[in-house]
This record gives sequence, C-alpha cells and structure tokens, in this order.
Amino acid sequence: MGADFVMPLTQQSGVRAGFNFFQHGLFFNQDGLNYDSTLKFHSVQALYDVYPLGGRLHLSPGLLIYNGNRIDANVSVGGDSFSLNGVQYWSLSTNPVRGTAEVTIHRMAPLFLIGFGNLAPRSRHHLLFSIDGGMAYQGLPQVKLTLSGAAAPLLFPYVDVSDPAIQSNLRAEEVRLGNAMVAYRFYPIVSLAFGYRF
Repeated sequence: MGADFVMPLTQQSGVRAGFNFFQHGLFFNQDGLNYDSTLKFHSVQALYDVYPLGGRLHLSPGLLIYNGNRIDANVSVGGDSFSLNGVQYWSLSTNPVRGTAEVTIHRMAPLFLIGFGNLAPRSRHHLLFSIDGGMAYQGLPQVKLTLSGAAAPLLFPYVDVSDPAIQSNLRAEEVRLGNAMVAYRFYPIVSLAFGYRF
C-alpha cells in the first residue's frame, strides 16, 4: 500500500515519486531453529515515465531511494537440538539457545517498470489508473544471526554460544543462508494504482 505524486513534464514524459509500506508475520523452522519473523516492505521510489508511442504504454526507469525491505525475527530452538553449518548442537534446558535474526539488503536499488496508463495526462479526465510490472536490483541479502545461551555438540560439554567454535559455525551459517537467497537479488514489483487529477 502506498501513494504516488505525479507531474507531467512533456506530452510524452513525466515523473513520479511515491512511498509503499506493508508488514506480514511469518513463522518457519530451519535446521531446528524456530524463526518468528516479520517481513517489512517499506520503500520510497522515484520514476521517470516515458510514453514512446504517445499513448498510455510507458517505460519507467527509476530508483528505490530508500529500500527498507527486510526481515526481523526472534529465534528459539524448536526441540532439543539444532544445527549450524551442518554441525548438530544440543541446547541446555536451563539456559536455552535463543536470539535474533535479520535479513537486510542495499538501501538504494535501481528499478525498471513497464506499464499501461497515465496518472498525469494533459486532459480533463479526473479519474485515472495505471498498472506496472518490473523489478528492482537490490543485491544479495545479508543475514545476521545473534544467539545467546548454552549448547553442546555430541558427546561434548555445554559451553556458552560465544565459544569461538560455535561462533565460527554461526558465521558460516549466515553465509549459507545468504547464498540461499541469491534469487532475491531481483525484487519483483507489480502495482495497480488509481488516481485523481485535481
């Protein structure tokens, strides 16, 4: 959901600036860890609309000036054990493993849209519409995991998760999860807008 502000420049071009926001809760389990997460879609964009055929078809290069799309999650162990970088650990019941996770991307991102409609025509029509589709290139998502508590690999004593060996696997797990999101370098965009010309 959001709003755009539109201004025509010539008979075949115009500019748009707008903002979008949406949040959605998501719960999932990965390698024995529960992620109680919130997907946050917050962005501010600027577009240059070109109407090459003089009609309603438009090409719109632009930029996500602020790309606040991210995932924030509280992390807990789903059962007695979990794994990091393929290494299985047991969580200490009196000091269970828990923490936070976040997935972030670049704050600015180029985008390109193709659409139909004109939200700022030089006419007397007041009710307007536009539909757009395209994508933004936001780079490889970065994953950050922060855990506390005590854990132990098989047949080893429990240690705090700040232990260097556990931290090494935690950093490797961040890289693995980030690489698994390589497809999300490209952020698909589909929008339907209704407008009113004053």
